[in-house]
Amino acid sequence: MLLSLVRRYDQIPYLHQLREILRRWWNIEVLYIDKEDHPIFLTGQPEGLCNRLCALCLRSKAARQRCEASILRARHETRELGARVDGLLTYSCHLRMTNIAVPIIIEGRDGGMIYTSGFFDHGRDEDDLERLATAAAEIAGGPVEDEVLSTPPILLAEDLERLMDILQLGVSTIVTMNAELRAKETEIETLRTRLKERQGFAGLVGSSQAMQEVYRLVERVAANDCTVLVRGESGTGKELVAGAVHGLSERGSGPFVVQNCSAFNDNLLESELFGHVRGAFTGAIADKKGLFEIANGGVLFLDEVAEMSPALQAKLLRVLQDHSFWPVGSTTPRHSDVRIVAATHRDLEALVRDGAFREDLYYRLNVISIVMPPLRERRSDIPALAEHFLQRHGGATLSAEALRVLCDHDWPGNVRELANELERMTVLSDGARLLDRELVSPRIREATAGREHLPHGNLRAALSSLETRMIRAALEECAGNRSHAAKLLGIARSNLIVKLKTFGLG
Repeated sequence: MLLSLVRRYDQIPYLHQLREILRRWWNIEVLYIDKEDHPIFLTGQPEGLCNRLCALCLRSKAARQRCEASILRARHETRELGARVDGLLTYSCHLRMTNIAVPIIIEGRDGGMIYTSGFFDHGRDEDDLERLATAAAEIAGGPVEDEVLSTPPILLAEDLERLMDILQLGVSTIVTMNAELRAKETEIETLRTRLKERQGFAGLVGSSQAMQEVYRLVERVAANDCTVLVRGESGTGKELVAGAVHGLSERGSGPFVVQNCSAFNDNLLESELFGHVRGAFTGAIADKKGLFEIANGGVLFLDEVAEMSPALQAKLLRVLQDHSFWPVGSTTPRHSDVRIVAATHRDLEALVRDGAFREDLYYRLNVISIVMPPLRERRSDIPALAEHFLQRHGGATLSAEALRVLCDHDWPGNVRELANELERMTVLSDGARLLDRELVSPRIREATAGREHLPHGNLRAALSSLETRMIRAALEECAGNRSHAAKLLGIARSNLIVKLKTFGLG
Protein backbone atom coordinates (compact mmCIF):
# COMPACT_ATOMS: atom_id res chain seq x y z
CA MET A 1 0.00 0.00 0.00
CA LEU A 2 2.82 2.39 0.92
CA LEU A 3 4.74 1.85 -2.30
CA SER A 4 1.54 2.19 -4.29
CA LEU A 5 0.77 5.47 -2.55
CA VAL A 6 4.25 6.84 -3.18
CA ARG A 7 4.06 5.88 -6.84
CA ARG A 8 0.74 7.70 -7.05
CA TYR A 9 2.32 10.85 -5.62
CA ASP A 10 5.21 10.54 -8.03
CA GLN A 11 2.66 10.52 -10.86
CA ILE A 12 1.35 13.97 -9.95
CA PRO A 13 3.05 16.44 -12.33
CA TYR A 14 2.68 19.28 -9.82
CA LEU A 15 4.83 17.47 -7.25
CA HIS A 16 7.60 17.01 -9.82
CA GLN A 17 7.40 20.70 -10.59
CA LEU A 18 7.33 21.56 -6.88
CA ARG A 19 10.50 19.58 -6.24
CA GLU A 20 12.32 21.13 -9.17
CA ILE A 21 11.28 24.64 -8.16
CA LEU A 22 12.43 24.18 -4.56
CA ARG A 23 15.75 22.71 -5.68
CA ARG A 24 16.33 25.41 -8.29
CA TRP A 25 15.30 28.37 -6.18
CA TRP A 26 16.58 27.42 -2.72
CA ASN A 27 18.38 24.03 -2.83
CA ILE A 28 15.64 22.59 -0.62
CA GLU A 29 14.43 18.98 -0.79
CA VAL A 30 10.95 17.63 -0.06
CA LEU A 31 10.20 14.38 1.75
CA TYR A 32 6.93 12.57 2.26
CA ILE A 33 6.48 11.09 5.74
CA ASP A 34 3.79 8.44 5.68
CA LYS A 35 1.26 7.89 8.47
CA GLU A 36 3.50 5.13 9.85
CA ASP A 37 6.29 7.72 10.21
CA HIS A 38 8.49 6.33 7.43
CA PRO A 39 10.42 9.07 5.58
CA ILE A 40 10.34 8.69 1.78
CA PHE A 41 11.72 11.04 -0.83
CA LEU A 42 8.97 11.93 -3.29
CA THR A 43 11.41 11.60 -6.17
CA GLY A 44 15.05 10.63 -6.23
CA GLN A 45 17.19 9.10 -3.46
CA PRO A 46 18.91 10.56 -0.34
CA GLU A 47 22.31 10.49 -2.03
CA GLY A 48 20.96 12.86 -4.67
CA LEU A 49 20.26 15.67 -2.20
CA CYS A 50 21.48 19.06 -3.28
CA ASN A 51 21.96 19.96 0.41
CA ARG A 52 25.18 18.02 0.89
CA LEU A 53 25.14 18.50 4.65
CA CYS A 54 21.78 16.70 4.91
CA ALA A 55 23.11 13.98 2.61
CA LEU A 56 26.10 13.61 4.94
CA CYS A 57 23.77 13.14 7.92
CA LEU A 58 21.81 10.43 6.15
CA ARG A 59 24.99 8.42 5.55
CA SER A 60 25.78 8.28 9.28
CA LYS A 61 23.71 5.93 11.41
CA ALA A 62 23.92 8.11 14.53
CA ALA A 63 23.10 11.28 12.62
CA ARG A 64 20.32 9.55 10.73
CA GLN A 65 18.79 8.61 14.06
CA ARG A 66 18.92 12.28 15.08
CA CYS A 67 17.22 13.25 11.81
CA GLU A 68 14.55 10.64 12.45
CA ALA A 69 14.06 12.00 15.96
CA SER A 70 13.51 15.46 14.48
CA ILE A 71 10.98 14.01 12.06
CA LEU A 72 9.15 12.15 14.83
CA ARG A 73 8.96 15.35 16.85
CA ALA A 74 7.47 17.10 13.84
CA ARG A 75 5.00 14.21 13.32
CA HIS A 76 3.88 14.47 16.92
CA GLU A 77 3.29 18.18 16.59
CA THR A 78 1.49 17.89 13.25
CA ARG A 79 -0.85 15.29 14.75
CA GLU A 80 -1.66 17.79 17.47
CA LEU A 81 -2.94 20.12 14.75
CA GLY A 82 -5.81 17.71 14.13
CA ALA A 83 -7.87 18.39 11.00
CA ARG A 84 -6.39 21.81 10.35
CA VAL A 85 -5.39 21.35 6.73
CA ASP A 86 -3.65 24.75 6.69
CA GLY A 87 -1.49 23.82 9.69
CA LEU A 88 2.24 24.40 9.21
CA LEU A 89 5.20 24.12 11.58
CA THR A 90 8.71 25.54 11.52
CA TYR A 91 11.39 24.47 14.00
CA SER A 92 15.06 23.60 14.32
CA CYS A 93 16.58 20.21 13.69
CA HIS A 94 19.57 18.72 15.54
CA LEU A 95 21.91 20.83 13.38
CA ARG A 96 19.86 23.92 14.32
CA MET A 97 18.69 24.32 10.75
CA THR A 98 15.08 25.29 10.17
CA ASN A 99 12.65 22.72 8.74
CA ILE A 100 9.02 23.03 7.72
CA ALA A 101 6.43 20.30 8.28
CA VAL A 102 2.97 20.44 6.69
CA PRO A 103 0.40 17.82 7.83
CA ILE A 104 -1.65 15.91 5.24
CA ILE A 105 -5.24 15.45 6.42
CA ILE A 106 -7.31 13.15 4.22
CA GLU A 107 -11.02 12.91 5.02
CA GLY A 108 -10.34 14.04 8.57
CA ARG A 109 -7.65 11.39 9.13
CA ASP A 110 -3.89 11.55 9.40
CA GLY A 111 -2.26 11.02 6.02
CA GLY A 112 1.35 11.80 6.94
CA MET A 113 3.14 15.05 6.22
CA ILE A 114 5.40 16.85 3.78
CA TYR A 115 8.77 17.75 5.31
CA THR A 116 11.58 19.92 3.96
CA SER A 117 15.32 19.54 4.29
CA GLY A 118 17.13 22.07 6.50
CA PHE A 119 17.83 25.74 5.79
CA PHE A 120 18.56 28.91 7.73
CA ASP A 121 15.84 31.52 8.16
CA HIS A 122 18.37 34.21 9.17
CA GLY A 123 21.78 35.31 8.02
CA ARG A 124 24.57 33.00 9.25
CA ASP A 125 27.04 34.61 11.63
CA GLU A 126 30.37 33.25 12.88
CA ASP A 127 28.73 31.53 15.84
CA ASP A 128 26.30 29.70 13.53
CA LEU A 129 29.10 28.50 11.27
CA GLU A 130 31.21 27.37 14.21
CA ARG A 131 28.35 25.38 15.73
CA LEU A 132 27.54 23.87 12.35
CA ALA A 133 31.18 22.91 11.71
CA THR A 134 31.45 21.26 15.13
CA ALA A 135 28.25 19.25 14.69
CA ALA A 136 29.18 18.23 11.15
CA ALA A 137 32.65 17.12 12.22
CA GLU A 138 31.09 14.94 14.91
CA ILE A 139 28.85 13.31 12.32
CA ALA A 140 31.59 12.82 9.73
CA GLY A 141 34.27 11.78 12.23
CA GLY A 142 36.52 14.61 11.15
CA PRO A 143 36.57 18.14 9.65
CA VAL A 144 34.01 18.92 6.96
CA GLU A 145 34.84 21.05 3.93
CA ASP A 146 33.57 24.61 3.92
CA GLU A 147 31.86 23.88 0.59
CA VAL A 148 29.67 21.28 2.32
CA LEU A 149 28.95 23.62 5.23
CA SER A 150 27.82 26.32 2.82
CA THR A 151 25.20 24.21 1.00
CA PRO A 152 22.32 24.77 3.50
CA PRO A 153 20.39 27.67 1.92
CA ILE A 154 19.35 30.92 3.57
CA LEU A 155 15.69 31.95 3.25
CA LEU A 156 14.67 35.34 4.52
CA ALA A 157 11.10 36.47 5.25
CA GLU A 158 9.87 36.93 1.65
CA ASP A 159 11.32 33.65 0.41
CA LEU A 160 10.06 31.82 3.46
CA GLU A 161 6.52 33.03 2.79
CA ARG A 162 6.71 31.82 -0.81
CA LEU A 163 8.05 28.44 0.31
CA MET A 164 5.14 27.97 2.72
CA ASP A 165 2.60 28.83 0.02
CA ILE A 166 4.15 26.30 -2.38
CA LEU A 167 4.17 23.55 0.25
CA GLN A 168 0.54 24.13 1.16
CA LEU A 169 -0.41 23.94 -2.52
CA GLY A 170 1.46 20.64 -2.70
CA VAL A 171 -0.51 19.23 0.21
CA SER A 172 -3.78 20.45 -1.30
CA THR A 173 -2.88 18.65 -4.53
CA ILE A 174 -2.27 15.40 -2.65
CA VAL A 175 -5.54 15.71 -0.72
CA THR A 176 -7.49 16.41 -3.93
CA MET A 177 -5.85 13.49 -5.72
CA ASN A 178 -6.70 11.13 -2.86
CA ALA A 179 -10.31 12.29 -2.85
CA GLU A 180 -10.58 11.63 -6.60
CA LEU A 181 -8.95 8.22 -6.27
CA ARG A 182 -11.21 7.28 -3.37
CA ALA A 183 -14.28 8.31 -5.36
CA LYS A 184 -13.16 6.26 -8.37
CA GLU A 185 -12.29 3.23 -6.25
CA THR A 186 -15.66 3.44 -4.49
CA GLU A 187 -17.46 3.65 -7.82
CA ILE A 188 -15.49 0.71 -9.22
CA GLU A 189 -16.14 -1.39 -6.12
CA THR A 190 -19.85 -0.55 -6.23
CA LEU A 191 -20.06 -1.57 -9.88
CA ARG A 192 -18.05 -4.72 -9.19
CA THR A 193 -20.37 -5.66 -6.32
CA ARG A 194 -23.46 -5.06 -8.43
CA LEU A 195 -21.96 -7.12 -11.21
CA LYS A 196 -21.29 -10.05 -8.88
CA GLU A 197 -24.66 -9.87 -7.18
CA ARG A 198 -26.95 -9.34 -10.14
CA GLN A 199 -29.11 -12.27 -11.05
CA GLY A 200 -29.73 -11.23 -14.63
CA PHE A 201 -28.43 -9.02 -17.38
CA ALA A 202 -30.09 -7.79 -20.57
CA GLY A 203 -32.45 -10.76 -20.72
CA LEU A 204 -29.88 -13.30 -19.54
CA VAL A 205 -30.40 -14.97 -16.17
CA GLY A 206 -27.79 -16.28 -13.74
CA SER A 207 -25.30 -15.07 -11.16
CA SER A 208 -22.70 -17.84 -11.55
CA GLN A 209 -19.11 -16.91 -12.17
CA ALA A 210 -19.34 -18.22 -15.73
CA MET A 211 -22.29 -15.91 -16.47
CA GLN A 212 -20.63 -12.94 -14.80
CA GLU A 213 -17.77 -13.40 -17.27
CA VAL A 214 -20.28 -13.38 -20.12
CA TYR A 215 -21.87 -10.19 -18.78
CA ARG A 216 -18.51 -8.43 -18.51
CA LEU A 217 -17.54 -9.41 -22.05
CA VAL A 218 -20.90 -8.35 -23.49
CA GLU A 219 -20.57 -4.93 -21.85
CA ARG A 220 -17.10 -4.46 -23.28
CA VAL A 221 -17.85 -5.55 -26.86
CA ALA A 222 -21.17 -3.70 -27.00
CA ALA A 223 -19.34 -0.38 -26.87
CA ASN A 224 -17.44 -1.25 -30.07
CA ASP A 225 -18.73 -2.10 -33.51
CA CYS A 226 -16.69 -5.24 -34.13
CA THR A 227 -18.05 -8.55 -35.37
CA VAL A 228 -18.92 -10.99 -32.58
CA LEU A 229 -19.01 -14.78 -32.67
CA VAL A 230 -21.15 -16.43 -29.99
CA ARG A 231 -20.29 -20.05 -29.35
CA GLY A 232 -21.97 -22.70 -27.29
CA GLU A 233 -24.24 -25.72 -27.33
CA SER A 234 -27.78 -25.48 -28.62
CA GLY A 235 -30.17 -23.94 -26.14
CA THR A 236 -27.60 -22.00 -24.11
CA GLY A 237 -28.99 -18.57 -25.03
CA LYS A 238 -26.77 -17.41 -27.88
CA GLU A 239 -29.54 -15.29 -29.38
CA LEU A 240 -30.03 -13.55 -26.02
CA VAL A 241 -26.34 -12.63 -26.05
CA ALA A 242 -26.71 -11.17 -29.53
CA GLY A 243 -29.75 -9.20 -28.35
CA ALA A 244 -27.78 -7.92 -25.36
CA VAL A 245 -24.93 -6.76 -27.60
CA HIS A 246 -27.47 -4.96 -29.81
CA GLY A 247 -29.38 -3.38 -26.93
CA LEU A 248 -26.28 -2.06 -25.14
CA SER A 249 -24.59 -0.72 -28.27
CA GLU A 250 -25.02 2.56 -30.13
CA ARG A 251 -27.09 0.56 -32.63
CA GLY A 252 -29.67 -0.19 -29.94
CA SER A 253 -32.23 2.08 -31.57
CA GLY A 254 -31.75 0.32 -34.91
CA PRO A 255 -33.26 -2.99 -36.01
CA PHE A 256 -32.28 -6.37 -34.57
CA VAL A 257 -32.81 -9.01 -37.24
CA VAL A 258 -32.43 -12.75 -36.70
CA GLN A 259 -31.82 -15.45 -39.31
CA ASN A 260 -31.15 -19.13 -38.69
CA CYS A 261 -28.87 -20.22 -41.50
CA SER A 262 -29.94 -23.86 -41.23
CA ALA A 263 -33.60 -23.06 -41.86
CA PHE A 264 -33.37 -22.69 -45.68
CA ASN A 265 -31.60 -24.25 -48.63
CA ASP A 266 -28.96 -22.22 -50.45
CA ASN A 267 -31.27 -20.47 -52.92
CA LEU A 268 -33.84 -19.43 -50.33
CA LEU A 269 -31.20 -18.35 -47.80
CA GLU A 270 -29.43 -16.20 -50.40
CA SER A 271 -32.72 -14.51 -51.23
CA GLU A 272 -33.48 -14.01 -47.53
CA LEU A 273 -30.11 -12.44 -46.81
CA PHE A 274 -29.52 -10.36 -49.92
CA GLY A 275 -32.99 -9.97 -51.44
CA HIS A 276 -33.87 -10.36 -55.11
CA VAL A 277 -35.14 -8.34 -58.01
CA ARG A 278 -38.28 -8.98 -60.01
CA GLY A 279 -37.83 -11.82 -62.51
CA ALA A 280 -34.69 -13.19 -60.87
CA PHE A 281 -36.27 -16.63 -60.73
CA THR A 282 -39.64 -18.27 -61.17
CA GLY A 283 -42.06 -16.74 -58.72
CA ALA A 284 -40.05 -13.55 -58.18
CA ILE A 285 -42.92 -11.27 -59.17
CA ALA A 286 -41.60 -8.24 -57.31
CA ASP A 287 -38.41 -6.85 -55.80
CA LYS A 288 -37.72 -8.07 -52.28
CA LYS A 289 -35.43 -6.53 -49.69
CA GLY A 290 -32.95 -8.86 -48.04
CA LEU A 291 -32.11 -8.94 -44.34
CA PHE A 292 -28.87 -7.04 -44.89
CA GLU A 293 -30.92 -4.16 -46.24
CA ILE A 294 -33.64 -4.50 -43.59
CA ALA A 295 -31.05 -4.54 -40.78
CA ASN A 296 -29.30 -1.41 -42.05
CA GLY A 297 -28.12 0.67 -39.08
CA GLY A 298 -28.66 -2.22 -36.67
CA VAL A 299 -27.52 -5.76 -35.93
CA LEU A 300 -28.00 -8.90 -38.02
CA PHE A 301 -27.77 -12.11 -35.99
CA LEU A 302 -26.80 -15.11 -38.10
CA ASP A 303 -27.50 -18.23 -36.06
CA GLU A 304 -25.88 -21.53 -37.04
CA VAL A 305 -23.58 -19.73 -39.46
CA ALA A 306 -21.52 -22.91 -39.91
CA GLU A 307 -24.41 -24.40 -41.90
CA MET A 308 -23.82 -21.99 -44.81
CA SER A 309 -22.61 -23.45 -48.07
CA PRO A 310 -19.15 -22.41 -49.36
CA ALA A 311 -20.80 -20.24 -52.02
CA LEU A 312 -22.81 -18.29 -49.47
CA GLN A 313 -19.79 -18.08 -47.20
CA ALA A 314 -17.94 -16.24 -49.97
CA LYS A 315 -20.80 -13.74 -50.35
CA LEU A 316 -20.96 -13.18 -46.60
CA LEU A 317 -17.23 -12.55 -46.57
CA ARG A 318 -17.66 -9.80 -49.17
CA VAL A 319 -20.26 -8.05 -47.02
CA LEU A 320 -17.92 -8.18 -44.04
CA GLN A 321 -15.05 -6.79 -46.09
CA ASP A 322 -16.64 -3.88 -47.93
CA HIS A 323 -20.30 -3.78 -46.77
CA SER A 324 -21.54 -4.45 -50.32
CA PHE A 325 -23.82 -7.18 -51.65
CA TRP A 326 -25.81 -8.06 -54.78
CA PRO A 327 -29.49 -8.99 -54.59
CA VAL A 328 -30.25 -12.15 -56.52
CA GLY A 329 -30.64 -11.26 -60.21
CA SER A 330 -29.25 -7.73 -59.79
CA THR A 331 -26.21 -6.29 -61.54
CA THR A 332 -25.96 -3.32 -59.21
CA PRO A 333 -24.32 -3.68 -55.78
CA ARG A 334 -25.97 -2.28 -52.69
CA HIS A 335 -24.42 -1.18 -49.44
CA SER A 336 -25.47 -1.90 -45.88
CA ASP A 337 -24.21 -0.57 -42.56
CA VAL A 338 -24.82 -3.69 -40.47
CA ARG A 339 -23.06 -5.17 -37.45
CA ILE A 340 -22.82 -8.95 -37.67
CA VAL A 341 -23.23 -11.19 -34.65
CA ALA A 342 -22.86 -14.82 -35.66
CA ALA A 343 -23.41 -17.98 -33.65
CA THR A 344 -22.71 -21.67 -33.92
CA HIS A 345 -22.70 -24.81 -31.79
CA ARG A 346 -20.17 -26.50 -34.03
CA ASP A 347 -16.37 -26.68 -33.85
CA LEU A 348 -15.41 -24.08 -36.45
CA GLU A 349 -11.70 -24.83 -36.16
CA ALA A 350 -12.31 -28.46 -37.10
CA LEU A 351 -14.51 -27.37 -40.00
CA VAL A 352 -11.75 -25.07 -41.25
CA ARG A 353 -9.23 -27.92 -41.07
CA ASP A 354 -11.63 -30.15 -43.01
CA GLY A 355 -12.20 -27.49 -45.66
CA ALA A 356 -15.90 -27.19 -44.83
CA PHE A 357 -15.64 -23.60 -43.62
CA ARG A 358 -13.61 -20.79 -45.18
CA GLU A 359 -10.58 -19.86 -43.11
CA ASP A 360 -10.73 -16.19 -44.14
CA LEU A 361 -14.39 -16.00 -43.12
CA TYR A 362 -13.56 -17.69 -39.81
CA TYR A 363 -11.08 -14.94 -38.95
CA ARG A 364 -13.53 -12.25 -40.07
CA LEU A 365 -16.23 -13.62 -37.78
CA ASN A 366 -14.06 -14.56 -34.83
CA VAL A 367 -12.94 -11.03 -33.94
CA ILE A 368 -14.49 -11.33 -30.48
CA SER A 369 -15.67 -14.71 -29.22
CA ILE A 370 -18.21 -15.11 -26.43
CA VAL A 371 -18.65 -18.64 -25.13
CA MET A 372 -21.96 -19.51 -23.51
CA PRO A 373 -21.45 -22.19 -20.83
CA PRO A 374 -23.74 -25.25 -20.88
CA LEU A 375 -26.27 -25.40 -18.07
CA ARG A 376 -24.60 -28.46 -16.48
CA GLU A 377 -21.54 -26.25 -15.83
CA ARG A 378 -23.56 -23.59 -14.00
CA ARG A 379 -26.03 -25.59 -11.95
CA SER A 380 -26.13 -22.86 -9.30
CA ASP A 381 -28.14 -20.77 -11.80
CA ILE A 382 -30.94 -23.37 -12.09
CA PRO A 383 -33.02 -22.03 -9.14
CA ALA A 384 -32.93 -18.48 -10.56
CA LEU A 385 -33.71 -19.72 -14.06
CA ALA A 386 -36.58 -21.84 -12.75
CA GLU A 387 -38.08 -18.88 -10.91
CA HIS A 388 -37.66 -16.72 -14.03
CA PHE A 389 -39.50 -19.18 -16.29
CA LEU A 390 -42.22 -19.96 -13.74
CA GLN A 391 -43.02 -16.26 -13.48
CA ARG A 392 -43.98 -16.42 -17.16
CA HIS A 393 -46.57 -19.10 -16.39
CA GLY A 394 -48.40 -17.78 -13.37
CA GLY A 395 -45.70 -17.66 -10.70
CA ALA A 396 -45.86 -21.16 -9.24
CA THR A 397 -42.93 -22.41 -7.16
CA LEU A 398 -41.01 -25.67 -7.03
CA SER A 399 -40.90 -27.97 -4.05
CA ALA A 400 -37.45 -28.63 -2.60
CA GLU A 401 -37.47 -32.19 -3.99
CA ALA A 402 -38.54 -31.06 -7.47
CA LEU A 403 -35.79 -28.45 -7.49
CA ARG A 404 -33.27 -31.06 -6.38
CA VAL A 405 -34.20 -33.29 -9.30
CA LEU A 406 -33.87 -30.39 -11.76
CA CYS A 407 -30.49 -29.41 -10.29
CA ASP A 408 -29.29 -33.01 -10.63
CA HIS A 409 -30.18 -33.26 -14.32
CA ASP A 410 -27.45 -32.65 -16.91
CA TRP A 411 -29.76 -30.76 -19.34
CA PRO A 412 -28.37 -31.75 -22.74
CA GLY A 413 -30.81 -29.24 -24.24
CA ASN A 414 -29.56 -26.59 -21.81
CA VAL A 415 -31.69 -23.58 -20.85
CA ARG A 416 -34.19 -24.18 -23.64
CA GLU A 417 -34.84 -27.69 -22.32
CA LEU A 418 -35.29 -26.34 -18.78
CA ALA A 419 -37.77 -23.71 -19.99
CA ASN A 420 -39.79 -26.34 -21.85
CA GLU A 421 -39.78 -28.66 -18.83
CA LEU A 422 -41.08 -25.95 -16.51
CA GLU A 423 -43.80 -25.01 -18.97
CA ARG A 424 -44.82 -28.67 -19.15
CA MET A 425 -44.92 -28.95 -15.35
CA THR A 426 -47.09 -25.84 -15.11
CA VAL A 427 -49.55 -27.12 -17.72
CA LEU A 428 -49.89 -30.47 -15.90
CA SER A 429 -50.19 -28.89 -12.44
CA ASP A 430 -53.90 -27.96 -12.81
CA GLY A 431 -53.17 -24.54 -11.33
CA ALA A 432 -51.28 -25.80 -8.26
CA ARG A 433 -49.02 -23.19 -6.68
CA LEU A 434 -46.42 -25.74 -5.59
CA LEU A 435 -44.94 -27.99 -8.28
CA ASP A 436 -43.82 -31.29 -6.78
CA ARG A 437 -41.34 -33.91 -7.94
CA GLU A 438 -44.08 -36.05 -9.50
CA LEU A 439 -44.67 -33.38 -12.14
CA VAL A 440 -41.09 -33.66 -13.40
CA SER A 441 -40.81 -35.62 -16.65
CA PRO A 442 -40.20 -39.34 -16.07
CA ARG A 443 -37.11 -39.27 -18.29
CA ILE A 444 -35.54 -36.64 -16.03
CA ARG A 445 -36.49 -38.49 -12.85
CA GLU A 446 -35.03 -41.66 -14.30
CA ALA A 447 -31.85 -39.87 -15.39
CA THR A 448 -31.27 -38.63 -11.84
CA ALA A 449 -32.51 -41.77 -10.07
CA GLY A 450 -29.01 -43.04 -9.29
CA ARG A 451 -27.97 -39.81 -7.62
CA GLU A 452 -28.46 -38.65 -4.07
CA HIS A 453 -32.13 -38.64 -3.06
CA LEU A 454 -33.98 -36.60 -0.49
CA PRO A 455 -36.04 -38.46 2.13
CA HIS A 456 -39.68 -38.52 1.06
CA GLY A 457 -41.97 -36.49 3.30
CA ASN A 458 -39.11 -34.93 5.31
CA LEU A 459 -38.98 -31.29 4.22
CA ARG A 460 -36.22 -30.31 6.68
CA ALA A 461 -33.98 -33.10 5.45
CA ALA A 462 -34.78 -32.19 1.84
CA LEU A 463 -33.85 -28.56 2.38
CA SER A 464 -30.66 -29.52 4.22
CA SER A 465 -29.63 -31.81 1.39
CA LEU A 466 -30.36 -29.14 -1.18
CA GLU A 467 -28.41 -26.54 0.79
CA THR A 468 -25.47 -28.90 1.07
CA ARG A 469 -25.39 -29.52 -2.67
CA MET A 470 -25.74 -25.84 -3.56
CA ILE A 471 -23.00 -24.83 -1.11
CA ARG A 472 -20.67 -27.47 -2.51
CA ALA A 473 -21.42 -26.31 -6.06
CA ALA A 474 -20.83 -22.65 -5.13
CA LEU A 475 -17.52 -23.41 -3.39
CA GLU A 476 -16.40 -25.47 -6.37
CA GLU A 477 -17.36 -22.70 -8.79
CA CYS A 478 -15.55 -20.07 -6.67
CA ALA A 479 -12.43 -22.22 -6.20
CA GLY A 480 -13.02 -22.47 -2.45
CA ASN A 481 -13.29 -18.71 -1.86
CA ARG A 482 -15.90 -18.45 0.88
CA SER A 483 -16.57 -14.73 0.41
CA HIS A 484 -17.30 -15.19 -3.29
CA ALA A 485 -19.35 -18.32 -2.62
CA ALA A 486 -21.46 -16.45 -0.04
CA LYS A 487 -22.20 -13.69 -2.56
CA LEU A 488 -23.06 -16.29 -5.18
CA LEU A 489 -25.50 -17.94 -2.76
CA GLY A 490 -26.94 -14.60 -1.66
CA ILE A 491 -26.08 -15.04 2.03
CA ALA A 492 -23.66 -13.42 4.47
CA ARG A 493 -20.18 -14.94 4.77
CA SER A 494 -20.74 -15.54 8.50
CA ASN A 495 -23.94 -17.42 7.68
CA LEU A 496 -22.06 -19.56 5.17
CA ILE A 497 -19.41 -20.44 7.75
CA VAL A 498 -22.13 -21.54 10.19
CA LYS A 499 -23.72 -23.73 7.50
CA LEU A 500 -20.34 -25.26 6.62
CA LYS A 501 -19.95 -26.37 10.24
CA THR A 502 -23.57 -27.50 10.50
CA PHE A 503 -23.35 -29.68 7.39
CA GLY A 504 -19.80 -30.87 8.11
CA LEU A 505 -18.34 -29.14 5.07
CA GLY A 506 -15.82 -26.95 6.91
